[in-house]
Amino acid sequence: MSSQYAATISSFCNDRSTTGRRPAIGWAALLVAASALGCSSEESSAQAPPESGSLTLAPPPEGQGTQLKLAWRLEPGAEKTNCLVRAAPAGTDGVGMYVTAFEHEYTQNASHHALLYSTGLTPDALSGYPEGFVEDCAGMDAQRLGVYYGTQAAHGAVTMPPDVGLLLPSSSVVMLEFHTINTGLDPVDVELRMNVEYTDVKPAKEAGVLFHYGPAIHVAPASSAKAGMHCGRPIDINLLSVASHMHARGIGFTASILDASGGNPTPLYETRDWEAPASAEFDPPLRLSKDQTIDFECHYENAGANEYFQGFSAATDEMCVLVGLYYADEGVPRMESNPFASSGSPEWCQGSGSRPRGFGTGGCPAVRQCVEQINDEVGTATNPFTTPKDANHRWQQCVVESSDAALVKLNDYLGCRATNCRDTCLTSLPGSTAWPISSAECQACLSTNCTAQIDACIAT
Repeated sequence: MSSQYAATISSFCNDRSTTGRRPAIGWAALLVAASALGCSSEESSAQAPPESGSLTLAPPPEGQGTQLKLAWRLEPGAEKTNCLVRAAPAGTDGVGMYVTAFEHEYTQNASHHALLYSTGLTPDALSGYPEGFVEDCAGMDAQRLGVYYGTQAAHGAVTMPPDVGLLLPSSSVVMLEFHTINTGLDPVDVELRMNVEYTDVKPAKEAGVLFHYGPAIHVAPASSAKAGMHCGRPIDINLLSVASHMHARGIGFTASILDASGGNPTPLYETRDWEAPASAEFDPPLRLSKDQTIDFECHYENAGANEYFQGFSAATDEMCVLVGLYYADEGVPRMESNPFASSGSPEWCQGSGSRPRGFGTGGCPAVRQCVEQINDEVGTATNPFTTPKDANHRWQQCVVESSDAALVKLNDYLGCRATNCRDTCLTSLPGSTAWPISSAECQACLSTNCTAQIDACIAT
């Protein structure tokens, strides 16, 4: 990932209703994350979730969309994530098709989430995936470039406003990810169906998906913990809905809007439900200027003997994610959605002043030393970490143990480093990248360009 913090990693409810806010279907309809814009239908939210083998969602009418499907048998105690890759339909204008609605249905009880991603694959690459099926989503981590739709509910639907659409570019490939876990004693047949409805008529306004992802979490054994993010953006947006995503240690999630001064927080969203959090929808859309930021935080309680870090497994890792559906003003393109872009992705809470939030007591000198030791040693002969995962976990601890004031200063320094010394300090290594901070060339660059930021860090 390309954010300054992610450069250290070798790879990558109780819904509170207030005026203008109404509960929706949940992470999915909202995970909105990826989805398009729109409102979850009241009719679909009232339906009972489907049992195994009882899915009834029919495909869209011919010529108006497509249905994507994944299914397999899940043995007792098993956790399985598989993927499906498909070429996006070609638009008559050569640009692409525009999504007008999503709907999904999946087997309840054994299903954790479903996500529809944009990818870096081309249609030619699909010949390597018979039937489009990718066992364990092998090799797909680096191909995920953005989110179109996601869900943590057994059934959901999102329909765009008439003048809004989500672009599926021509000659692109989408990937459907289905994450399942069977905690029961019997095998379960799991299935996911996802409808994507589209048109080739370009809308006046472009939709996008906030997938504000927290990369640093550490929940020690028999303890409580917090994690969160501070997220900015380069454009004004119109927010249609938001929701949260955590795993089983999550006991609370809150999000607030900060004004241009970084203060005066206004409540945006809150839930205590990690498993099926309700989303909040905004009707009319909630206007957020580019001067306003979003702060969110996750609260965890761990009564067991294991420790948990940020990661994808529902059983062994934790997450802290804010998802949201938005559209840009007329004539303004969607924000960058690719987390691997050189400038980072505002949709993923990268760039634009975005950073992890700190809830510890460590100062900036300590977290800078900790982070740069990892930067300097990952992938080299002096690497004290057994695997990249070890380095990732240590990096997360560096961040989580720091104060928020320290991370503000560290972010300024890392921004300077990335802007002025990336070519000098960043080294590509087999399977990873490293920042050889101790090299004479890198130190000279930092001394020339980032002395003010280093001094400010030392003083914090």
